[in-house]
Amino acid sequence: MAAKRKIPSAFSLAVILLIVALLLSIVKTVFIDGGKYSEVFEALHLGLWDKGGVVFMVQMVFMLLLGQSLAKTPFISSKISSLFQRLTQSRNAYTVVALVSLLGCWINWGLGLVLGALAANSAAQIMHKKQIVFNYGFLAALGYSGMMLWHSGLSGSSTIKAAENNSIKNMLREPLANAPEQIYLSDTVFSTQNLLVSIVMVVAVWIFAKYAKVNEKLYDADKIEIETQNLTRTGYNAIVLASILIIALLVSTTFSLNLAFLNPNFIITVLLIALLIVCRNLNDFTLHVERNLKSTSGILLQFPIYFAIMAILQQSGLMESLSNLMLQSLPSSALAYSSFVSAGLVNFMVPSGGGQWLIQGPLIVETFLKSNESLPQGILAFAYGDALTNMLQPFWALPLLGITQLSISELLPHTLKLFGIGLVVYSLGILLG
Repeated sequence: MAAKRKIPSAFSLAVILLIVALLLSIVKTVFIDGGKYSEVFEALHLGLWDKGGVVFMVQMVFMLLLGQSLAKTPFISSKISSLFQRLTQSRNAYTVVALVSLLGCWINWGLGLVLGALAANSAAQIMHKKQIVFNYGFLAALGYSGMMLWHSGLSGSSTIKAAENNSIKNMLREPLANAPEQIYLSDTVFSTQNLLVSIVMVVAVWIFAKYAKVNEKLYDADKIEIETQNLTRTGYNAIVLASILIIALLVSTTFSLNLAFLNPNFIITVLLIALLIVCRNLNDFTLHVERNLKSTSGILLQFPIYFAIMAILQQSGLMESLSNLMLQSLPSSALAYSSFVSAGLVNFMVPSGGGQWLIQGPLIVETFLKSNESLPQGILAFAYGDALTNMLQPFWALPLLGITQLSISELLPHTLKLFGIGLVVYSLGILLG
């Protein structure tokens, strides 16, 4: 019998992409531009620990870590379980799990990723006890469905990074007169276009959960196990720190209608405050966060590789060549959709919205500014493409598979259908936007 071929890890794919970018950059630098190969390797080394990139990496680590930790607290997990206590049929479970995942991921991708998995697992256990037939793979896929909506929400890597002061100008290799200092979330996440697309996506997935035909059966109890992380909940010393942080946040934040204050640091601080309040005790808080640290290893290992890729692409001029190629070969009306498609394709090699933005962001920003097209629309198109192909890319499904004890083969048939739904919704949103 032939051995099963394993899917390469996300880190392996990142290394492959680095090698490809390295070879292409050496060819261009040495054989076309007449430069030295040492210039490429120097850029690679400096890019690994790029100061701005490392800051971004730490921000993404805390978003995932705090979001997952909050979702796994007894307070939150018990609230999730209570949603399914009155279940009488599987269809109700499917729709509720889908809504939990979609809304959770729109608020914070780390939070929603775990909430969706816990919701699917809780619903499965309760349906097993009540002898209700259901399709566990379909249920888990709906628990993962929020990952095709996350990037257009409050924790979207590209949108919140673009909202930081001077972030857009810092991405440019040369000054452009029409370059804004930042793109506010009111122009991306809270734009009319994005809110309508998000609402349509939620409704479309809800309809799919309600009416899709799936094979259902009873499952064994040992297939359904809920991950719990207990807290002692003694003392209130964590509340003291949370109170200090609340005061600091209120004093240092200038609230405005354009939502300029909704940057990565603000969102991370809010998550930290919420987790401190739920844990109540500092020892509980520390131990609880430590138990979830493993989930951040992917970001810590992969992001420096992405930084290096971006650095050598910029040093070799390949980034500029790609930008010029897009400008010359595509009509301005097709730029947004090309960003959508390219983001979806690159997500297979770089399964991280933050890592992708580091690589593709400069290209998208320069292309849209030079063509005088709407940069917020270009950023949203990128966000849609990156999020959509999560339904085909199994990397972020690993936490869900670990909680639900399912295999990727049980999940993919249903996420393929979710991909089709998302493709229609996002395509219409971009072309009609």
